Amino acid sequence: MGPGTNTKWQHDGRVLANGDVTLFDDGDPGEPQSRAVTIALDLTSHQARLVSALTHRNPSLLAASQGNMQTLANGNTVVGYGGIPYISEYGKDGSLLFDAHLPVSMIFYRALRFPWSAQPSSPPALVANLNNVSETTVHMSWNGATGVASWRVLAGKSRGSLEPVATIPRTGFETATVLPSRYGFAAVAALDQAGHVLATSQTVPVGTYASSFPAARRSG
Repeated sequence: MGPGTNTKWQHDGRVLANGDVTLFDDGDPGEPQSRAVTIALDLTSHQARLVSALTHRNPSLLAASQGNMQTLANGNTVVGYGGIPYISEYGKDGSLLFDAHLPVSMIFYRALRFPWSAQPSSPPALVANLNNVSETTVHMSWNGATGVASWRVLAGKSRGSLEPVATIPRTGFETATVLPSRYGFAAVAALDQAGHVLATSQTVPVGTYASSFPAARRSG
């Protein structure tokens, strides 16, 4: 066993396509931190050589149990710290690219990253209100949807007269826009990258400027 190849209470041993072995090295309680190690095995000379060791530097993490190491197709590495519920992704050069954690009272067995897509069974949601200069402000979202690239906003004076009035890029969980006209009703359609409609919201009445303020609603 070459320098740095000894592990303690290790988990999630995997053999890569090139024959290297990856392990999550929990380490002993007296050690400074757990490691995600890659070890090269020479099966002729029966020698093990440390290729790399990834550690979480700030803060140092020492997992009492569990943990895993996932090598991604692009060469990056996802590390789950098990008994300390941190999840990190490291680049091929060892740089920290992503870092998150669950509540400290929780633990997990493994953390894995895979492509994921979802389209909710419920329709997109929106809220539309007039602002103080009689423009129409529209807020739209579709909780859980991963394929939304842009939004088509439909508006009209009546429920049956809706027409497309704007198409705007999705900007995050909730996207907002201001229409420079006064409308009575609004709806939105979620669009994918090719501009195809994924789903359409219900048509909602446009609220008044005063109704957008809770205090105004209570006093009214």
